[in-house]
Amino acid sequence: MRNTMRCITWLVAFLLCNEAALQKLRNEVDTAIDTTFGSMENLQKASPHDLNEKTLPLLHSAVLETLRLAVVAITARPAAQGAAIPLDDGTYVTIKGGTEVIANGYTLNLSESSFDNATAFQIDRFVDGDPEALATLIPPFGLGKHVCKGRDFAMYEMKMFILILLRCFTFTGHTKDGNKIPDGQVPRRSMTALITPALYLKEEFYVRISPRS
Repeated sequence: MRNTMRCITWLVAFLLCNEAALQKLRNEVDTAIDTTFGSMENLQKASPHDLNEKTLPLLHSAVLETLRLAVVAITARPAAQGAAIPLDDGTYVTIKGGTEVIANGYTLNLSESSFDNATAFQIDRFVDGDPEALATLIPPFGLGKHVCKGRDFAMYEMKMFILILLRCFTFTGHTKDGNKIPDGQVPRRSMTALITPALYLKEEFYVRISPRS
């Protein structure tokens, strides 16, 4: 639940700083509700499967992009056996069997060797299920038998919140002084180590929300 709320906060922050992305996503939401679901009442009855990447490709991509940028995915596992891992400089890191190995997925997700323009929020990065992008993404839900059991529900929560928010409200971001957040400027991030590492906004910003007519 905690990571779900953080992810929603970051997705809203990214949208507040990118008007073009916000409008594209709002258009997809309006079209889906008007044509696919028919009404807000029907939308609220939708199952997690109904909110998939085929029905809402841009929303699905936006959530994955936010998970890539703003959720710290760190996994630790004991090495089943010894291994020698080659490095770029020709040397090796030797790992003994039983050694606890930590995979820092957050660093890999922000590496230019993994993604082009890796630190930027690109709302359509995962549209159409780009196999190369999806294969490169280190998912914060984990992998294999240790994968998070609640991952589908978490994705459903995030998508449903954004669907209702964009359908029912308009919102703009402002600094503490009341100035509009410049387009393309994302509040700086800082890492704070809790039980689970997380990312928090370093700068205060405010959101003005109004009902859509």
